[in-house]
Amino acid sequence: MQTADIPKCIQLDHEGGSCGIVFEPDAEHKCSFPYNAYQWAEGMATEITIRFNTHRVIIRGQHLESLPEQLALQKVRWVKVAGRAAGMLSTALNGNAPIVDEITIEKTRE
Repeated sequence: MQTADIPKCIQLDHEGGSCGIVFEPDAEHKCSFPYNAYQWAEGMATEITIRFNTHRVIIRGQHLESLPEQLALQKVRWVKVAGRAAGMLSTALNGNAPIVDEITIEKTRE
């Protein structure tokens, strides 16, 4: 299997700024936010917190250190949890590729 055959956890828009971002914690649940509701993102290689006007999204995984910068540039279009096999295979073939193990979406108090 080639690296191109591995499902990516994070899709980027390299051409220009995306209008919004979709989070997919599992196959049955998707949640989207427009970038005009984005406030900030911070974290480290294993956990990133993203704040929107009404929600907080916590992403846990590996090699996530570039995600806050990509979010600030509005380049992230889609973030989804990797299946266990896909995550292990991605690590074996491309040790630096971001791998998302968990996405938690919480409504914040206003």
